[in-house]
Amino acid sequence: MNRRATPINGVLLDVKAAAIYLGGSERWLRRLLYRGVVPCKRMGRNIYFKRSELEEFIDDLPGITPRQARFNANKKGVL
Repeated sequence: MNRRATPINGVLLDVKAAAIYLGGSERWLRRLLYRGVVPCKRMGRNIYFKRSELEEFIDDLPGITPRQARFNANKKGVL
């Protein structure tokens, strides 16, 4: 299934959009989810990320800034 990365109402991101926003792959992001490192919201079987929580997560990461993450997302057409 070839899904498009879609932001939900500008606040929530699905897994694919969040991975692009963070500059990684879906597999990498799902590994972080499994470890409980990334904050997320679960609605049934679906997983969503609040953009503001991802920005806080990015602030705590070494080597990437929120500006770089937004650039990655804009480049891929997520934002």
